[in-house]
Amino acid sequence: MKATIYNITLLTLGLIFSEIALISAKSTTWNGSVNSSYSTSGNWSNGIPDSLDNITINSNAPNDLILIQNQKITNLTINGDTVDLGGYTFEITGTAYFN
Repeated sequence: MKATIYNITLLTLGLIFSEIALISAKSTTWNGSVNSSYSTSGNWSNGIPDSLDNITINSNAPNDLILIQNQKITNLTINGDTVDLGGYTFEITGTAYFN
């Protein structure tokens, strides 16, 4: 009986944490209005992206994106622009679209 309650508790916690992860994922677009730094909040429409987020980079930004450290995101869409990796790793765990 204890094992069953334990398993149900673990399953419930797993579902709760997966829902929290889905809620905290966001989409944000690079506007590059401040500078070229990935880590500058003002360069993004919805704050600096983290590993759960989906980002879009459009060709109309005044400053191109340059990484200043390794970054990890879920999905990436690039519309006619470039990203300077600066020698760092840009890990995309979902899908990348290059238009």
